[in-house]
Amino acid sequence: MNHLPEFCTDIGDIFPWKNAVSNPTFFTLFHGKNGFGSLQFKDQISTFATAENLIQPWTFKTVGYLNPYIAIQFPEADSDYATFHQKKANHGTLQLLDGRRFLWDRDKSSRDLLFVDNNKDILLRFSPKIEKPANKNPFYLEAESLVEGNHMTNQEFSILINLGFYLLVLTNLDRNIRAGIV
Repeated sequence: MNHLPEFCTDIGDIFPWKNAVSNPTFFTLFHGKNGFGSLQFKDQISTFATAENLIQPWTFKTVGYLNPYIAIQFPEADSDYATFHQKKANHGTLQLLDGRRFLWDRDKSSRDLLFVDNNKDILLRFSPKIEKPANKNPFYLEAESLVEGNHMTNQEFSILINLGFYLLVLTNLDRNIRAGIV
């Protein structure tokens, strides 16, 4: 049985996300040349997605209409482990059940999006590769995730790397639908 080290990330580690050609709603997370995890949307009209990785599986779904938020759960759980409330495009707060918060924000000097802690220290940077979707796939997206902070647990890393890419996919999907790529 493979065991993860106490902390599986180091500052400077790059985790690329790639879209599967054969399944437009499936994305693979790599660390080096090895698969590290995945994100799978239920279908092309759903915001429900499941994430698998070497640390912890998650489910993500958008809940509510007038005041929507993203519910984050362990698979098969009846209650939320965390919620994400988006304040405006590319700005929001992840609130864990135990009260810890992480901010999602755009880097002011680039197109990158960041998860930062309460001290405003950057933990993860997401650099989306914006291109025209392959085969008119509105879900098409690839991105690099860069570890910039060394003070997060494996579980925090797991939720942040998956939620960050989930948010990128939803934003990109909305942009592609508005542009008529369906």
